[in-house]
Amino acid sequence: MNTKSGKAKSRRLQNFVAGVFLYLGRQDDRRLQVNDVSPRQMGGSGVDTVMSPLARLMFPYDVECKQVEKLNINAVYAKHAQMYKGTPNVPLVVHSKNRAPVLVTLSFFDFMCLVHGKHAALVEGLSHIAICDTFRRIEEMRDSWSAIEAEFLKDQATESPKQEGT
Repeated sequence: MNTKSGKAKSRRLQNFVAGVFLYLGRQDDRRLQVNDVSPRQMGGSGVDTVMSPLARLMFPYDVECKQVEKLNINAVYAKHAQMYKGTPNVPLVVHSKNRAPVLVTLSFFDFMCLVHGKHAALVEGLSHIAICDTFRRIEEMRDSWSAIEAEFLKDQATESPKQEGT
């Protein structure tokens, strides 16, 4: 494949991703306008989906798009996450191969925070900040199930007196 057709494939993925964000943002009382979300020009530096401040509030993601047959997703994600670690946004790598579904890669921690934000009933009674702090503590102990268990039991013991008094 020559460079021109490879860039065209990548451009199509970037256009698709920007289009999805724009479409979803327009569903919310048609708040977003066409110029609020756009794909980055090929070869430009920065995230692949450029968003206005309003769009960034609706979609707090730093998106990197990759349309290639062979992809070391761990290396690409690590580089992307490192590059944007100073932002409050969630780093995402959107990737696809020819005739394959479009996939998204993000850290498990970010995934669980997103799930918690959408499905609060999963962790009833905990704030978004509390659940994110919990996942950070678990990440620090991830090689030791007994440490995770002990932390859970400690948290459960401190919550039990509150429940009995109500």
